[in-house]
Amino acid sequence: MRTVLVRGRRKLRLRLGNLFITRLPIFVRKTYALFGLEAAIFRKKRVKPPTEPKITGEVEAKIIALSCSEPPVGRARWALRMLADKAVELGYIESISHESVNHVPKKTN
Repeated sequence: MRTVLVRGRRKLRLRLGNLFITRLPIFVRKTYALFGLEAAIFRKKRVKPPTEPKITGEVEAKIIALSCSEPPVGRARWALRMLADKAVELGYIESISHESVNHVPKKTN
């Protein structure tokens, strides 16, 4: 049974490979004819990201300032979840995950 499955997968891969191999030159020729050499060789660059960034520079600055401030009573330092919750509580941003707070640039001195 295993041999049959492996052969089936191999045939599928070969068919898909042949499909892409034969279609690629046609696509490149067509793109070259319509848009020129640059378009045929290089990918088009995005003008803007697919979605606007949720965390702006202003929000980043506020979160960094918050992380440099005194942590809550009973804590030695800020946790990511506490920073995210406090940023929402203070109205810096509507909602933010602790993982997004982790990507905010860190203090380097």
